[in-house]
Amino acid sequence: MKKELMILPIVASVFFASCSQDVPVIVEGPTKTIPLPTSTTMVYLSGRGGLGWQVFLTHNYLESFRLTGGLFDTQADWSPDKKWIVFVRGLPGGAFQVWKMRYDGEGKQALTPVDRDCEGPHFSPDGRKIAFNFLTGARYDIFVMDSDGKNWEQLSDSVRIPFWKNATFAMFDWSPDGQSIVFTFYRFDADRPRSSVGILNLGTGEFRHVEKLDPVEPYQLRWSPVSNEFVFVGSGARIYRSNTDGTAIVELAGLYSYEPDWSFDGKEIAYTHLDSLAGFRTVWTMARDGTNKIQRIALPDHHNSAPVW
Repeated sequence: MKKELMILPIVASVFFASCSQDVPVIVEGPTKTIPLPTSTTMVYLSGRGGLGWQVFLTHNYLESFRLTGGLFDTQADWSPDKKWIVFVRGLPGGAFQVWKMRYDGEGKQALTPVDRDCEGPHFSPDGRKIAFNFLTGARYDIFVMDSDGKNWEQLSDSVRIPFWKNATFAMFDWSPDGQSIVFTFYRFDADRPRSSVGILNLGTGEFRHVEKLDPVEPYQLRWSPVSNEFVFVGSGARIYRSNTDGTAIVELAGLYSYEPDWSFDGKEIAYTHLDSLAGFRTVWTMARDGTNKIQRIALPDHHNSAPVW
């Protein structure tokens, strides 16, 4: 069943592979029905320079629908059934608030209060919980809440993580079975703060530091939906893949590559690439082994980033 939009504008664009000499064309037209999402429907962020970001949706890379109109809407994530999207809205004064909307941009609602600085929301695999970061004093801690914003629970604490008071936590993802969360942490008591990876088992409370990943200083990790593998950004702004125990590290994409995300079947990876000459970010896809890189979204005069399948 399709739903008619009432106020959302459509931006229809034609995109070409990186080897094409054609110039992408943007056609702005009237409001249009957004097709029901499929496993390959993607949300991403787009914005002009420093003038803010909004959440966009594309189902075929040929046309994109703008779903939000805030000055700074970022960090979007799908619910497992692709009926809902969570995102972060920047507020006047610099605070960040978690919001939720339907796939077509309707039904927007704030999930966290305006006086609580919250970021990085991610749905659990069953869609019942949302993990997010909450700024507590000088650091970010990991919390979970119900998908309606109720029943907050702090996951990062001294009971679960021995060095909790000396670290800040960010950039996390769920395991496919929903039993664990992987996250990046930064130690305040280290000689030089650098990113490391931890895995927290939510059932047993066991914490594991994936020390073999420390040399590449990983961040922006995503857990494969079908295997015990991570894809992440490491030192030099390059994208890597590894096993979840930190072994078999493989570089997939070179300099100025960010924000990777797995396809539903684990066969492809979407990511952001910054063209260092033109100065604009574009969305690409590649096979899980780093081959078959294709530029997918390159709206002219826009930064396009943070793809999520």
